Parts: sequence; C-alpha cells; structure tokens
Amino acid sequence: MRKLKKDLPVLGKEDRQAPYDAKKLEKVTVYTQSEFGLSFVKREVKLICAGVMEWAQYKDAFYLKYLEKRKRIPTANVYGYKPNFVICEGWDCPEPDDTFEYDYSTPGMTVKKSKYPSFDPNYKTDFDSMIERWEEKGLINVLIDVREK
Repeated sequence: MRKLKKDLPVLGKEDRQAPYDAKKLEKVTVYTQSEFGLSFVKREVKLICAGVMEWAQYKDAFYLKYLEKRKRIPTANVYGYKPNFVICEGWDCPEPDDTFEYDYSTPGMTVKKSKYPSFDPNYKTDFDSMIERWEEKGLINVLIDVREK
C-alpha cells in the first residue's frame, strides 16, 4: 500500500533512537534529488524508520533513518523544505534516467553537460514521468511517496 506523507507516523526522540536488528530490516530503494539539484539518485538501503517530526521551523519534516547497502553505520536524513523522494520495495529497482548529455570527447577526456540548470523544475517533471512509467510497466512497487503534486 502506498503511503503519503500525511499517512506516516509522528516520531518522537525515543522512536528515532530505538535499537534495531539489521538482519530483520526491510530492503528498499530510495530515489531522491541529489545535493546539487542536478539529478535524482538511487540508494539501496535497509529501512530503520520513516516518519514525520518537528524540525527547526518545519512542523511536519520527513525523517528517514536507514542502513546503506554494504555499510554498518546508519544514516539519518531530515527533509524539511519541499521534500521530493520516493521509497520503493526491494533492491532490484531500475537506475534513474541520465540527466547529462554528451557534449564532446578528446583522448582521455569526455565532457558532458546537464540538460537543465541546477534545481530546474524540469528535473522534477522528468522524475515524476519516470516514476509513473516504471509503475505502469510494473518495474517498481512504491511504498512511500513524498512528492509535491
């Protein structure tokens, strides 16, 4: 069942610090925008907890704590301003479409350029259509969808 941000539990400090058994965690794939706003990246993780919490000036920031594939130390992210990501079931999800175009090549060097400038709204449009296309083909099963429509 797909959960939207409004359907997620409100997390307290004890929820975020609860112990976990790494062998029993659910394997998921997280698609989120890169730090530089140029593309969307895929992370294969074991989900520890996900929910909504108060953070700084945001009353409903999204909190995500996970263990990355082949890592031992968990990572936690708080998405306050305009969170934009999707969590899918399993680790066999497709790679995101490349957002760079080939420009030119010389021996020992290849130059690529991005399709759009950083944080361009077209990245989100491309991401939304990519997710919809994968869902129609049955390539992904979306568990949590935190995107603005």
